[in-house]
Amino acid sequence: MADNAVKGGAHSGEIISVDAGRPRRFRFRLRDASATAATLALAVGATFTVVGLVDLGLLWYPVRLGNAPWEFGTLSATFDNLPMTALGVALVTLGVVWHPRLGGAWVRAAAVCYLAAGVVLLAMAGLYGLAAVEVAGRAPDESLGAFTRAVVKNVAEIVAYVAASGFMAVVCWRGVERER
Repeated sequence: MADNAVKGGAHSGEIISVDAGRPRRFRFRLRDASATAATLALAVGATFTVVGLVDLGLLWYPVRLGNAPWEFGTLSATFDNLPMTALGVALVTLGVVWHPRLGGAWVRAAAVCYLAAGVVLLAMAGLYGLAAVEVAGRAPDESLGAFTRAVVKNVAEIVAYVAASGFMAVVCWRGVERER
């Protein structure tokens, strides 16, 4: 029997080797790095999306449509809170694109979701514009500066999110090759 091995395994009589030299370093290798990265992106993205959607849902409850100050404030807060949800959806999209077991139909579904999100954002922008006009008529002169900054910021966010939704819809749709 060698110096670095001892007889072991009381039941089987096998030899178990013991390294008496320097300690071994453990090395890890991913079986399928792209599938692992895709799964992580899907998990983190789904978490961000759900948390963001719950946050947005709580902003809108209870609904008081027809109340211009409530609409203006709720829509402003909605546009301010979209980054968490948008980041989550983007990570889910990356996970779908990278995942070796998910096909082009999933990427096309993402394109349709981006297009639908753009349409919803445009509808929200219209509602925001109507509420802003009504609130501006009621606002005292000393608050018009803050009101104007809020409108400019939200219009920039609306333009950016609608453009990003359209861009992502086109990229996802065109990124899928049809099989013949």
